[in-house]
Amino acid sequence: MDQHQPGLLDFLKTAKSCMESGEYGDALSAFFSALNCDPDTWLKTEIYYQAAICRCRLKEYAQAIEYLDTALDIAADPEGANGQYTHIYELLQELRKLGPLGPQKWCPLLGTNFVIHGPGIQTCCFPQAVCLPSKGNLCDDLEQYKLFCSSLNDKLQEGLSTSCAGCQMLRDGYRNTELKIRTINISSGLPGSEHCNFKCVYCTYGKEIHACKYKYNVLEIFQHIVENIEPEHIDYAGGEITVSPYRDEILKLWKAKKIRGCIYTNAVIYNEKIADLLREGLITINCSVDAGTSKTFMLIKGVDCFEKVLGNLEKYAATGGGIILRYILLKGINDNRANIHGFIKFAKQLNANVVFSRDHRIAHTPVEGYERGMVARFIEICREQNIPYSLSNYSEN
Repeated sequence: MDQHQPGLLDFLKTAKSCMESGEYGDALSAFFSALNCDPDTWLKTEIYYQAAICRCRLKEYAQAIEYLDTALDIAADPEGANGQYTHIYELLQELRKLGPLGPQKWCPLLGTNFVIHGPGIQTCCFPQAVCLPSKGNLCDDLEQYKLFCSSLNDKLQEGLSTSCAGCQMLRDGYRNTELKIRTINISSGLPGSEHCNFKCVYCTYGKEIHACKYKYNVLEIFQHIVENIEPEHIDYAGGEITVSPYRDEILKLWKAKKIRGCIYTNAVIYNEKIADLLREGLITINCSVDAGTSKTFMLIKGVDCFEKVLGNLEKYAATGGGIILRYILLKGINDNRANIHGFIKFAKQLNANVVFSRDHRIAHTPVEGYERGMVARFIEICREQNIPYSLSNYSEN
């Protein structure tokens, strides 16, 4: 026995003890210390095999595959033809059945952003979102959401292919993500959230309402959220809140519970309770104006009230609260100088933030060259005017 052998045995005993107690990270350290003791070929392959087992226990399958490939390379038996290495080859094949493994990813929104939209619960507001059909019961929907997000997070960490591929929110590497709901997005789809006094050309919510299976209404879920989940932020985009039958109850709860968030409104009706929330700094309002001229506004919204909306937004801005104006780019309708400049001029008057957004109906399609040009021009104008801006389903690259 050479001078390295006692150290080798000690490291292997430590690794075995760590694996038995579930301390797989410590076991990996011991295994690699053992490899530095120059074990023979057979033992070296077995160490890599056991290290791969540790990686599997940690759900780090990409690294496990690397270890198994290394083991078979050391054994000069890549096909597992030698009977003593068959177990290594078989595990390798099983791992490869999981699908193409890529780099580990994580998402800062996954499991934190509960979106109630259309016929189900969405994982987020991005085009890659998965919609989970409602089970009809709020508690069941919340549990379904948590389980799905946990599974999706595991797949991202394992480098597996997921529905999130290509999303701008994905980050490289490993992150021990805490799946805790912090933001609630109440969108159209719930009974009581379908009321609206506009007929926007890009709106698809009317069709989605008829497909929903919710057995709870928008007020019931709002009450449950503020009393049980206590999120850090609520985005309320459930139809037009100023014509909702639950408007007063929701706004009263919002004020009483001191909820931070954002209310989406078309601003055709001025509401003093919303103004009070703005004055207290509890909310911002988000209004999709989408035009810079009265004619184009009428064409997009189906209602001739451009000046009324602008007047109400001026009153909301006078509270000192935050105002966000959205511009959804619609090809052949508002993609021209008169509308964009008119919109930017009004935003500057209100000291508002602006969002330049892609039409959600084409969000899954490649961005066209003309769109990139419009985005670049929009950014250029905002920078010239010192207007805070952001992009939705576009990038600055």
